[in-house]
Amino acid sequence: MPQRESGMALIATLVILLVVTMLGLTAMRAGLLNLSIATNSQVDNLLFRGSDTALLMVENQVNADPVAAASAVGLVGSATLAPGIEQNNCLTKTGFVAGNCTLTNASNFMSARDAVAVKLTMLNPTRADGEPAKVLTPGSDDTYADDLVIAISTSVLPAFNSAASSSDIQACLNKPSDDSKDVTVETTTDCLSKAGAAFTTTVQEYAFSGAK
Repeated sequence: MPQRESGMALIATLVILLVVTMLGLTAMRAGLLNLSIATNSQVDNLLFRGSDTALLMVENQVNADPVAAASAVGLVGSATLAPGIEQNNCLTKTGFVAGNCTLTNASNFMSARDAVAVKLTMLNPTRADGEPAKVLTPGSDDTYADDLVIAISTSVLPAFNSAASSSDIQACLNKPSDDSKDVTVETTTDCLSKAGAAFTTTVQEYAFSGAK
């Protein structure tokens, strides 16, 4: 009888140990899931804030000095004075720099953490006849039309990507941002999606009259 009781105690102990182990694994999985959700939420927030900040800075610059914005080196003027040609800018810690972002350049990130790179493309698209696209005010004619300017803001977090390498992301950033005239063109957004990169793209259209 004492030997049988010892055997039952061992079995009960093993069952309890198994239950405790399963509970521990479940808790660990739940913790990892919560951590993953929190991390993804933070990444989404960083990317959205980066993309949205670029558009907000465009609006602030235009409102603060429309004449400068409409100049050949201005964010809007560089696009309206060269219809149909994308004008790329990189959002850095000190503001916009003309040209595309270079991931190997630490100054081409928008924050001191060198985490988020933001590419801003300004474009005054052209119509089928080759003329610059305009935005008509109801009751007016082409003489008083505003310039249509499309701003495409793409923010990417290279350090968070496990599937896409920095060279893959750089290659994507070097691609065009707009495919409105040819949907077969692989854009920056298309490329980043295929590469599995963490990114956000926001598109905003503006009717700009400051160039007149």
